[in-house]
Amino acid sequence: MDKHRRSQSRLPLVDKITFEEEVSELTDANKRLRRKIFDLYTIFEISVHLNSMSSSDQLLNGILLTCIGQMGVGGAAIMLSPGTFQEEHKSTKMPNDFSLELACTKGLTYKGERFSFCPNRRLYHLMLSQKRPIYYADAVHALEMRQTEISKLNSLEAALIVPMILKNQLRGIMTLTNKISQADFQENDLEFLSILANQLTVAVDNSRLYLSEKEANLKLAAIQKQLVESEKMAALGKLSASIAHEINNPLGIIKNYLLLLKLDLEQNNNTLSSISIIQDEVNRISSIVGQLLDFYRPHKNVFQALNLEGLVKETVGIISRPFEQGGIKIMLNDFHNLSEVNGSFEQLRQVLINILLNAKDSMRDGGFINISSSRNGDFQSISISDCGSGIPKEHLPHIFEPFFTTKEVSNGTGLGLSVSYGIIKNHGGDITVRNNDERGATFTISLPLKDKVKEKSR
Repeated sequence: MDKHRRSQSRLPLVDKITFEEEVSELTDANKRLRRKIFDLYTIFEISVHLNSMSSSDQLLNGILLTCIGQMGVGGAAIMLSPGTFQEEHKSTKMPNDFSLELACTKGLTYKGERFSFCPNRRLYHLMLSQKRPIYYADAVHALEMRQTEISKLNSLEAALIVPMILKNQLRGIMTLTNKISQADFQENDLEFLSILANQLTVAVDNSRLYLSEKEANLKLAAIQKQLVESEKMAALGKLSASIAHEINNPLGIIKNYLLLLKLDLEQNNNTLSSISIIQDEVNRISSIVGQLLDFYRPHKNVFQALNLEGLVKETVGIISRPFEQGGIKIMLNDFHNLSEVNGSFEQLRQVLINILLNAKDSMRDGGFINISSSRNGDFQSISISDCGSGIPKEHLPHIFEPFFTTKEVSNGTGLGLSVSYGIIKNHGGDITVRNNDERGATFTISLPLKDKVKEKSR
């Protein structure tokens, strides 16, 4: 034992130094390996977390907070291609109009508006070819960037630019400030950021696909609902037309013979009074039959450019007298410089009359009906608001259904609003109803502006 110790103590100094260097190298390698394992585990946890998010804002905020915490930087930002959440680029070449929009920032002094960043082709292709972080200082000096773009990166305090690439397409970039400790970025930092950027890009793309699919499903559901409603309306229309034709023939005969009886019995006032009542009821049946036929048969009216202001004022002038007798005043608000629409004067007047008469029936105690206008993109809208009894909440979804009515059987057929709905849809527009906050209801008609809708074949 003593001999072994003496021999060990007599090891050459060079061998001892070499041994210590090897131990030191192994220790450093072990530290690097442990750091890499830690980074990979962190990225794995982040990936799981990112893939559980469907909101793009959550994704971007989460990734920036991770970068700041993991890298020890003062702040970070993300810029994305406007098409990131919409359409993919079809070519690997830089599009002529390529730009990135500032999407999210954390920890920066910059609090201004979001701006567009337009990298030049050299920077674009460098990021695409290297697929790894680029030092901002190197990019400024080597790539001849425009001063306007340099100023934008300066406002983000950019020290490092990390490309976000998917399917060989640049989808965006992350920028990081210098480390708070002023230490340099190490190779393992750059590797970590590259992997993190890839994970974010995939997560952002998944978010885009999710939102796109969700929007497509909503559109499909709306189309299916419209199809069901159209089929239901068509079936009811055919049934209505069939019934109307069957009733119309004997009804015409009854009306003719009633007229003859009335002429023969003009000397007998009592009998004449009874005949007049019968005639009134027959006329009411005839009116119902007319509505049934209107519900199904194609309209022959030709669309033309219409001034809605003139249409509304003329309609109100025609029917205002019975409203005034019932203590109801019709008021026109904001009815100046209305845009022209394409439509049938007679059909649209029928719609206005139907809505106004419904409003009148709900205002037993009188009051005001306000008619106002508004412009929304390619549509001109007219709103008719009353202060009547309103519509029960459970009835609102059915208000435009054929034969649905909240009135007594003797006072309504439930076809007026259904016919109105069909007319407006035939004009390429929309009609909606809602209850007012205090009392009454508001019907809103939206019609495409002139030349914004093609006349349908009739």
